[in-house]
This record gives sequence, structure tokens and C-alpha cells, in this order.
Amino acid sequence: MSAVDFPRMRDDVKFALACLSDRQYQDRVWVRGEGRPDYSDDLTANINILYDDCQVLPDPESRVGSVLMPSEEIERLLDLHAVLGPLIDDLGEAQDGAYLDDGRWALVVEGSATVLAAMVRADLR
Repeated sequence: MSAVDFPRMRDDVKFALACLSDRQYQDRVWVRGEGRPDYSDDLTANINILYDDCQVLPDPESRVGSVLMPSEEIERLLDLHAVLGPLIDDLGEAQDGAYLDDGRWALVVEGSATVLAAMVRADLR
């Protein structure tokens, strides 16, 4: 029995966070377009996973039990949204490179890594 109702969605969230936490990957895949020819990955796809598809942002508490576990991952997601939300509001539909060049992007990368680590720890319990 899984700890959440939708473990596949949880995996999708972790994948998006892994992409958001890897600056070299972002340059290689999102900016230079070096990826698998049968798979498209960009910033928008990962933001959509978090905000639209799995809806763990902006209100992670609402997804406890279905996608998230009652653990520190909730607080870490709130911290990530506090940085990523305003960045999305400010830059909107700008190219991925504009996001990556923004001075706040390092906080998104760091915050994503922190959330991912919290989710992995929760999975191991």
C-alpha cells in the first residue's frame, strides 16, 4: 500500500523538482535544446506539473494524502512557492533563458533541491 493515493503524481512532482534543481540540465535541455528527440522538457512543463497537473503549489496542504505526505515537504514547498510564484508573476511567458538569467533563479534551484530532498526523506520513512 502506498503512502499517498497517487504515487505516480508524486513521482511527477519529484521529476519536476529534479529538473528545477539542476542548473546544468536546464542550460543543456531548456536553453540549448539538447534532449531526447522524442521527449520535450522545458521550464513551462515543470511549472505546469507543480501548479496545474499535480497542484502541489501554491497550496501544498491541500494535496496531503493524495500526492504529498504530512512532513517537512509541505513547508519546503511553501518556501519554494514564495520564490517561484513572484518570479512567474514578474516574468510570465518569458523565454526559459530569461528565468535562468534572473538573479532570483538560484533561489528556485536551491529551493527545488530542498523540497526534493524532503520528499525523498519522507519516502524512506
